[in-house]
Amino acid sequence: TVGEIFVDAYDNPDFDATEVQVLFVGDEPPELRMTGAETVQLTAERTQPLDELTLAVYALPEPIAGYALAFRADEPLTVYAVTYHDARTGDFVQAVPSGWRRALSSDVKIYENLSVLPRAFLVTQGTYQPDTWQGHEDALTAMRAADFDPAAQAVIHDPDQSGDFDFGIADGEVRIDAYTPTEIRMIVTSASEAYVLLTDAWYPGWTASVDDQPAAVHRADLMFRAVPVPAGQSVVVMRFEPQMWVWSAYAGLGAGLVVLAALLWLRRQPV
Repeated sequence: TVGEIFVDAYDNPDFDATEVQVLFVGDEPPELRMTGAETVQLTAERTQPLDELTLAVYALPEPIAGYALAFRADEPLTVYAVTYHDARTGDFVQAVPSGWRRALSSDVKIYENLSVLPRAFLVTQGTYQPDTWQGHEDALTAMRAADFDPAAQAVIHDPDQSGDFDFGIADGEVRIDAYTPTEIRMIVTSASEAYVLLTDAWYPGWTASVDDQPAAVHRADLMFRAVPVPAGQSVVVMRFEPQMWVWSAYAGLGAGLVVLAALLWLRRQPV
């Protein structure tokens, strides 16, 4: 990162830190800005190599708790960890970036992403791209744009459509009513025409119906599935029905007929 970014909203007011430790990779340690009851600008008091990383230590003017922390760097750097340390007691607390929650802290640490999108949701805006190599490249370009909002927009790969689409503000909900490896049932309520975007992997063989009528399953955002739905309430069912099973059944039947014909022919031959 280069410039100033918001890193952490410290939410443990019972822990007083006397210093902040930052583990990073870069040519120079970042400057820190701590905002709480007052704003404090900090530069690294000392640094030391730690394996292939660098540990920077920032001494606080007094023990502080309950603040927001931001980094500023003139050169690119990667921050791997931020720790609040009480040098008087040796106690420490690892910082958790905004939008995350520590679910387990032991030898193994597990974090929950609080801003993750739901498994299925409505999108009403986006763009159409063909399901081709160039269409995938153009989709990546669109999704990397600063104004692309994956919670409200999608790239729908549809050979019969082109350009942008905008059905209005996405107002409604998608509730997964049943979920198995081969069938998914969703209850959808939408104020306008929309796409139900299911963040499961797109794969040939998935079919869909909307209110018992066949519906298309589009590749969305290169790797997910999307089904168009009308305004109002509807029931969307996705089923995995790979065509190779059908062809395998035909192939098996054909092979069986060939074997049967051969046996009948052999039986009629004179001994």
